[in-house]
Amino acid sequence: LMTMMILARFGSALESDPFRTSTVGGSADYLFAVLFIAALLLPVGYFMQLPVLSGSLVFGIVYLWSKRNPESPVSVWGFRFTGNTLPWVLMGFTVLTGGSPVPDLCGLVAAHVFYFLAEVLPLK
Repeated sequence: LMTMMILARFGSALESDPFRTSTVGGSADYLFAVLFIAALLLPVGYFMQLPVLSGSLVFGIVYLWSKRNPESPVSVWGFRFTGNTLPWVLMGFTVLTGGSPVPDLCGLVAAHVFYFLAEVLPLK
């Protein structure tokens, strides 16, 4: 349930202001980002033996949102953070509740590859 709430909040915010990867813009860029991250996660999930990658994909979307909105205030379970710390806070909550950080890290790495190719590399 929490994953769906996170996806609805940060996914829709990222869709309204996505990283520009084409001249089309908007939802097409968001779809491209999600498909790119999913395509990167498939071989990683196979080799890391992760049978379910939905959490990794949602975490990748949250990571992209945090890169897009680093100074935005975010409230998670009553605690306030800035956008750039949100992925690390969510990963910390995963560890505190007894979960493994590996799926979150896989999503973070896949999303960072997209971020690097879409934002950092074109500036060089």
